[in-house]
Amino acid sequence: MRSSNAVVILVLGILSFVGFGCIAGLPAWLMGNQALADMDRGYVDATDRNLVQVGRALGMITTILTLAGGLIFAGCIALLGGVAVLGR
Repeated sequence: MRSSNAVVILVLGILSFVGFGCIAGLPAWLMGNQALADMDRGYVDATDRNLVQVGRALGMITTILTLAGGLIFAGCIALLGGVAVLGR
């Protein structure tokens, strides 16, 4: 059996949570999905399933919050730009 990369996924999830956002969160999410699918199929050892799930969850949460924050920021900038144009 091959490795599930559980430690890598967990580290990426933690890094995404402490400041790297989508840069580490998206790979943690995608790699976590693949690792869990491989565990379900029996291709990899399932002993590290909890590590994969935690890393994947951290990656998902951080990616969603980062994207939501970016959309809110872009909306605020667009709103301020509209106010500045209308204020002339």
